[in-house]
Amino acid sequence: MGFRIGRPRRAAHPTKTALGGAPSECATPGASECLASAPIPVVRFVTVHELRSGHLANAMERITRLSEGIDRLTRIAWYLGWKPAPTYVLVVCVGVFGWLLLQHPAGIAFGLLALAPRWRATRLINENWEKHLSQAEVLVKAEGASRLGVRLDDAQCTVSSMGRGMPPFLIRPKPEYDISVVYICDAFLAVYQGAVLGLQELKIRLPEQGEEIYFRHISLFIYNPPYIEVTLSNGTTRRFPVNSEQSTSLLATLRAKLRGGAPTPGAPIDANIFRPEPVTSPSNLKVDLSARYHGTGSNEERYCYVRLSKLNQLLSDSSLLDQLMEQLEVPGEPAVLRRLTQQQKVECIKTQVEHFQRSQTSIWRGVTTLEVLAASIWRLQYADSRHGKAPLTKRTIRRGIFCAVSEEADLEIPVARWLKKQGYEPFREIRLGLGRVDVLGYKKTGFSNRLAAVELKNDYEQFKRAINQLVTFAEYADLVYLACTPAFAAEYLDHNEQSVDHWDPGVLERKLIDGGFGLLIVERDQVFEVIKPVERTPSSANFSRVVSNLSTVTVIEC
Repeated sequence: MGFRIGRPRRAAHPTKTALGGAPSECATPGASECLASAPIPVVRFVTVHELRSGHLANAMERITRLSEGIDRLTRIAWYLGWKPAPTYVLVVCVGVFGWLLLQHPAGIAFGLLALAPRWRATRLINENWEKHLSQAEVLVKAEGASRLGVRLDDAQCTVSSMGRGMPPFLIRPKPEYDISVVYICDAFLAVYQGAVLGLQELKIRLPEQGEEIYFRHISLFIYNPPYIEVTLSNGTTRRFPVNSEQSTSLLATLRAKLRGGAPTPGAPIDANIFRPEPVTSPSNLKVDLSARYHGTGSNEERYCYVRLSKLNQLLSDSSLLDQLMEQLEVPGEPAVLRRLTQQQKVECIKTQVEHFQRSQTSIWRGVTTLEVLAASIWRLQYADSRHGKAPLTKRTIRRGIFCAVSEEADLEIPVARWLKKQGYEPFREIRLGLGRVDVLGYKKTGFSNRLAAVELKNDYEQFKRAINQLVTFAEYADLVYLACTPAFAAEYLDHNEQSVDHWDPGVLERKLIDGGFGLLIVERDQVFEVIKPVERTPSSANFSRVVSNLSTVTVIEC
C-alpha cells in the first residue's frame, strides 16, 4: 500500500550575492523576471570540481603549502616515500655494482643497502601524515569561515576528510584528501567543500567560496553514507560528505535547528526517540484526547492500538527497521541503508517521518511519530519485501502483534472474565430492545443493581451498524462497551484513511465518546479498558424487563 506524498510548494526568493550583500541583478532586459524566479536564498559558489570541469572558467583556487619550515633532507625523504622509482633504480645500480665488485652474484646483496632511504621515507610518512592532515583541516576550517563570513565561536563546525587514490607499497595514507567543513549557525547551514590536500607535495588547493542554505528552506535531510543530502523547499537537492563517526551529532544538531531547538554543540543523540509524544504538541492532530483514552491507571499509551512497551520492543529489531525504511521510502540505496548502524537507521526513519509530518499532501501530516511507525508496521502486511525475506509475515503482524482472532466468538471468554473481575455475572446473547447484546454483565449491590452491555466486533462490515446497536443498548444498561482486538481497530483506521486521504488516529475514539460508549481492547486473555463509558440511568421498566429475562439465558462459564 503506497503513501500519497506530494512535492512541497516552490517558494520564490531573491538570491544573495557571494559576499552576502543586496540581491543580485540580471544584466539582461528581463532582470525583474530573473529575480522573481529565484527559488531560495541559497548562496551558490564555485567548487574546484566545477573549475576542473570548465563550467566556470573565471573561478579561481588558492594553493597553500604545508612544507614551510621543513628542512631539505626531510623534503627529499618525503618525496622518495611517495615516488619510490628513484629508490628502486638505486637498488638495482648498487646490486650490479656489488656483483661486479665481488665477481659473484652474492654481491647483489649490496643492493639491499640502498633500501635504507626507502625505509626511512616510508617511516617518515606513516608517522607524520596525520599531523599534516590535522594542520590542513585547521587551515581549511579557518579559510572557509573567512570566505563565508562565519564566526567560529558562534558556529558548530564539522570537518570531514575523505582519502582517494592508491598509495605506494607500505604507505598507509592516501595520496590526496578531500576536505569539507560544515558550519551550523543560528539561521543557516554553511558548507565549504572542494579543498584538496595533496600529501605528495604537501599542498592544499582551496576553493574561493562556499555555500549557504537557510534552515527555513530545508524540507528534508537524510544521511546516505558518506553524504548528508539536503532537500530544499523547491525540490532541489544539495549534498556534502560527512564522516560516519561525525554523522550522528551533526544530524542531531540539524534536527534541533529545524525544530527550533538549541542543543549543545557535539551533544550525542538521544537514542530513545520512541518515547511518548504529548498529544497537545503542534505537530499532532488537533484532537482533544482526554484522559479517558487511557482508561484505568494500569493501561499504557497506545499507538495504532499497540501498547507502547510492545512497540518499543518491536522497534529495537534492526531487521524490522530495514523493512520500515523500505515501507516509508527512505531515500538511499537499500544495500547501503541496511549497512547502517541501528541508531543511524532510527535517524533516517525519523527524518523521513518528520518530512511526511510537514508535507501538506502526505497522509501522515500532523500525525505523531509513534503513530506513524505503529501504523506502518500494520501496513507491512500489505507489502512484499523487495530486498530479502521480510522479518514479519502477515500472520505475525495480524495475530502476533495486533492480536487478531478468527471469529467474534473468540472474544467472549476474555470479556466475560474481565466482567467477572469487576463484580459482574456474565450472560450470553440476551435481548435488549430490538437487538441482542453479545455479553451482558449483571451486578448486585447493596443499594442498586447494575447492567453492563458489551458488543463484540471482529468484522469491519459489521461495525457499520454497531453504533446504532450501542444506542439501543444504552436504553437498557448502565454501561455500554464495544470490545474488539487491536487488529480490528487498526483496520478501521486503515479503511478510514482510504476514505479521507489522511490517517486519523482518533476517529474511532471520537465516535464512541460522542455516544458515551466505552472501548475494551482484547489482547488474547487480557482485556484493557481504553475508554470509560458514561454511566447512564435506564428506565425502571427497561431495567426490570432485562433482569427478569436473565433466568432464561445462559451464564458464561469462565
